[in-house]
Amino acid sequence: MKRLNEKRLIDAVARLLALARERWPRTPPLSRLDFRFPRTGKAVGKVFLRPDGTITFQVTREAMARWPEETLAETLPHEVAHLVCRAEFPGARPHGRRWREICRALGGSGERSHGHPASAARRCRRYLYQTACGEQFWLGPVRHRRAQRGTVYYHRGRSLSYARRQRFE
Repeated sequence: MKRLNEKRLIDAVARLLALARERWPRTPPLSRLDFRFPRTGKAVGKVFLRPDGTITFQVTREAMARWPEETLAETLPHEVAHLVCRAEFPGARPHGRRWREICRALGGSGERSHGHPASAARRCRRYLYQTACGEQFWLGPVRHRRAQRGTVYYHRGRSLSYARRQRFE
């Protein structure tokens, strides 16, 4: 099932690239694209242009599973429009007038972002610290690491000591 969705997505991108190439001849070929399917992420889709000339096209598996039709109808034209816009109009703004025109020509809405709640790819860890009088404070991973290496943090003249770790989702 998972591979079927990935194949369907790659086929849809190939169709969009062919459609774009009819109107914008500098559209990159499908052979330059490297497809990635991360499990989750804040962005449903992304396109990266690598220094070696390859293009990484990324769509989350979560989006393909939860909103397959919207992903094909909205996210793919959105990301392909970025590729075409970058190739045809190198200095154009990422979500500017030219990008919107290309996105709409490819069947997308021309909107900057989707309306689906996407889960973050990583979870934020927080570490509980407290003063001698019992006041509690949460520190993030950077300050926690610094505290573990010897940096002393104070609140109202009292140093903080490590209590426990908690993972937020």
